[in-house]
Amino acid sequence: YGLNHKQFKLSKQMKRPFFILFLFCVTFALKAQVAYAQTSEAAVILAYHQISDSDQGYVLSTEDFDSHLNVIKSGSIKVVPIYKAFKESATDTLPLVLTFEGAYRSTYYSALKNLVKDEIPFTLLFSPRRVNSQSKKYLSWNQINALKEHKFITLGLLPNSYHDIV
Repeated sequence: YGLNHKQFKLSKQMKRPFFILFLFCVTFALKAQVAYAQTSEAAVILAYHQISDSDQGYVLSTEDFDSHLNVIKSGSIKVVPIYKAFKESATDTLPLVLTFEGAYRSTYYSALKNLVKDEIPFTLLFSPRRVNSQSKKYLSWNQINALKEHKFITLGLLPNSYHDIV
């Protein structure tokens, strides 16, 4: 029908209700006592792409990510590395996994540094082609190697054919 993503941009007045709905859904999913979780393996995985105050593409604002981080740091949610997500023993809440796809430099400065400072586990998924491009848009090998030094950070690869949706 000839529609594109720009026709679906939300106004600032609409972003807040959608964000509140998102937080409600995440909180409900994380705090729900799921009967089958006690007998089967389950986890909640939040897949972030770009965290920035830019309006380009599918971007979560720094302010909204900080709100997510405050909920996570409240202590009621157990964040685990991706490789432990399905090995955790059954509890009343499902483990939470944080992933960041694309290795955006803006995400590094807006979100990842705070996660590192607070030692919150996360997985960074990146395409070597993007890093090799030496574009200022993506992380450098030096930044990725610095993240690799932290035991609570997991690195994963995306294919070289990985590209932005927008």
